[in-house]
Amino acid sequence: MKIWQKASLIGVLLLMLLGLLGYHIQQYPAVRWLVLWILPMSLNYTTDSNGERLHVNTPYYVRESPRTFSTDYFVGEIQTLEATEQKDGYTQIAINQSQKIAYRKGSSYKREPFTGPIDYERFGIKVNGIYFFGLDADGQINRLLTIEQALWEPIYIKADIFVAEVRSAERVTRTDIGAVHFSYKSDDGLRQGIRGFYVESDGRKRSWLSTFTEQGRDKTDHEINYQAKTEPFTADIPLKILRIKTDGRYLLGVLPDNSAGFPRPELDALADQRHIELWVKDGQIYRATLTTYVVTGEKWTFYNDKGNLERRNGYDIENGRKVEWAQKLDRTIGQRGGEWVPPRLQDEQEN
Repeated sequence: MKIWQKASLIGVLLLMLLGLLGYHIQQYPAVRWLVLWILPMSLNYTTDSNGERLHVNTPYYVRESPRTFSTDYFVGEIQTLEATEQKDGYTQIAINQSQKIAYRKGSSYKREPFTGPIDYERFGIKVNGIYFFGLDADGQINRLLTIEQALWEPIYIKADIFVAEVRSAERVTRTDIGAVHFSYKSDDGLRQGIRGFYVESDGRKRSWLSTFTEQGRDKTDHEINYQAKTEPFTADIPLKILRIKTDGRYLLGVLPDNSAGFPRPELDALADQRHIELWVKDGQIYRATLTTYVVTGEKWTFYNDKGNLERRNGYDIENGRKVEWAQKLDRTIGQRGGEWVPPRLQDEQEN
């Protein structure tokens, strides 16, 4: 049994003891003090820097200390949606049963003034406040968003409306989005692997997998680079069958027969090789685009048993040709140095 499981069991037993003793424990202040002192120590859970408890498998928007990006446990501060939106990016995390970080999801934005018209009366806005609007495929405002919905939009408009006029507005454009998942060994709880991906607004995508050894120091990194290829999706998309009832933007999966699947969370759709971006307006399909991520190269990085960078190898796709490469790193001349091995002879001879 793991340490955290034993601690939780002790906590449960203490709670049962409190219930059984009931009134009688009140007659012995010293015993009551001892039980109440031990109980919090036996309960294993994570709190943020303000003492707020993080529940298992629950998403939180957080502000993390820089060093925690290389650790398993969360040390930082939970943010409100309002505070999260005001930044040029966000991080969302969840923890697992062992109170370690289960995943991180992040996004970065750029902000610029928005001077276009905002027909807020169309959405029944009559109260002063900050409002968020989504855009259609042509960049026109077409729906009202909540704060959290705005955080997951590729582009949204933020407007400060006061006394029946727009005091200020800005256009917020996503520059990248991605997710990182952590896995741990069941016996000792050490980190076993990290997998993740990031997609940039220009269509470039990078995914990676890092695996750790028993010592937890030396590891292997596998990275794949992609470029998005887009084309119109012309096959039928049955909105009723897919239970799409409201206007907006949807990301659909692609089934093995190349037909459209059900709407998926954005990060799930982006993790796949293909997805469909669907825009619905007035209950009709407004635009549908098929995106395919085409591999442009792979890279493997190896470390020695001391955790030092040892060598890299991989390939790049250049003008339709596969060009392999390798790099050996000599620690005596630093990580920036190394021996470069040129492409294979057969690659040079290919047309």
